[in-house]
Amino acid sequence: MKKTVLLLIIAAINLVALAQNEEHTVGNKIILSTEPTIGVYCGAVYSDITNQLVVPSNTTPRGMSVFSNQQTTLDNIQHIDFGTTNDVYGSALSDLDNDGDLDLITAGPNGASTSPNNIYYWDEQEDQYKYTGSTYSFGQHAIYGKGVVTGDFNNDNKTDIVWFTEKYYYSRKYGIVVGINNTTSPDNITFESMNKYHIEDDEFRYGNTAYSTGDFNADGNLDIVTVGRQAGDTYRLLLGNGDGTFTLSKGDSAGDNFEPMYISTGDLNNDGKIDLIITRNDYTNRKTVIELYLCNDDYTYSKTQLYSYSYSYANIAYAVDINKDNHLDIACITYQNRKVNIYLNQGDGIFKSKSDIRISVEKDPRQLFFDDLVPGGYLEVITVANYNEIAYYEITKDTPTNISNNESQFKAYPNPTNGLINIPNYTGSVKVVDLTGNTVYFTPSFNHSINISNQPSGVYFLILEKNGQAYQQKIIKK
Repeated sequence: MKKTVLLLIIAAINLVALAQNEEHTVGNKIILSTEPTIGVYCGAVYSDITNQLVVPSNTTPRGMSVFSNQQTTLDNIQHIDFGTTNDVYGSALSDLDNDGDLDLITAGPNGASTSPNNIYYWDEQEDQYKYTGSTYSFGQHAIYGKGVVTGDFNNDNKTDIVWFTEKYYYSRKYGIVVGINNTTSPDNITFESMNKYHIEDDEFRYGNTAYSTGDFNADGNLDIVTVGRQAGDTYRLLLGNGDGTFTLSKGDSAGDNFEPMYISTGDLNNDGKIDLIITRNDYTNRKTVIELYLCNDDYTYSKTQLYSYSYSYANIAYAVDINKDNHLDIACITYQNRKVNIYLNQGDGIFKSKSDIRISVEKDPRQLFFDDLVPGGYLEVITVANYNEIAYYEITKDTPTNISNNESQFKAYPNPTNGLINIPNYTGSVKVVDLTGNTVYFTPSFNHSINISNQPSGVYFLILEKNGQAYQQKIIKK
């Protein structure tokens, strides 16, 4: 037993040493597909359950290409032909008929007289999607679809659909079409109702990366968050009423020239509430900001500017646990300089000023997807570039060269401790990591003492970084 505990401690020491000095290697790009079927808009969707990637086509006639991801290869298993020259701006994968298979919903193709926003069920016998209807065939709604989300919006345990529409089809007013699902048998998708509602006179963004769902005010009803399109705009919350209708709640104006572009959501500081990451661009002055909106106890939001870029529009920022440490990180596309920047969460929603991982891509990246196809390590990154490239990148962590495996020269006391830890004569960052490698405390600027009294009893490691050198000390929490 003592040997086992010792091995655990040694393993943890090595683990936290690696975690503190995070140097990374991005593997060679593996091109999964160069078929000329990838659209310019952010309408692709990926399922890490079925490993299916569905991408809008920019070829004529327009359609959707369905791929099966096999880690280093991408099999094109189906091309859905729309028979038109009109574009698709969004898509979603959800199980609409409760048969265990993901069905496909599209925002578009747009511009035709009926402007169908289509629904396809997955035929398990033939391993392909089959058309079952549209907003026009189900509800006589000819809408210019800009985005689509799915979820149970009336609390009946069935997956409903919400499409976002262009003003041209709504008497100069923007709105949504809500399909309330009442399907009772597989491969026979039906709706109790499909109604359209005016939301506001502001415009919606294109694509899948401008919308997200979640219970943002913790009332038990599913909500939707999106962004405005005017200078100074921030977020738009469509708060679900539990019956398939919504109440609009706008975020405060930022009072600047930045227009919101895309949004991602997740609990970035591990407080049980959903936070927002918004990318906004100032096209006049060629600047981009990435902003973190942390959810307060009253479910309002406090804004922090994380990053600012000049002459490089950062189109999309994603919340994703890239290094699998139970803290959501941020992956950001700057498509004009063809970079993917990844910022690792240091704990409680704290990020370094510079990216921890940078991926250079040759084509203009429009969307990112993430999967865990390779055991261990980090999540793999899949890039969908403009027009004709889908690529795969594997990230590995390098062996550190400047971590001291000796006990820290800065002695923390008391040890064992009830929670309060003092570190004399030390200024710098402090991280506390448990035996599994999870960060339970972090501060970039230490001041006299820290308190981990809210953590359970056990073995922890104190990681100190000063002048480019990292030190560690084992701490016993009583």
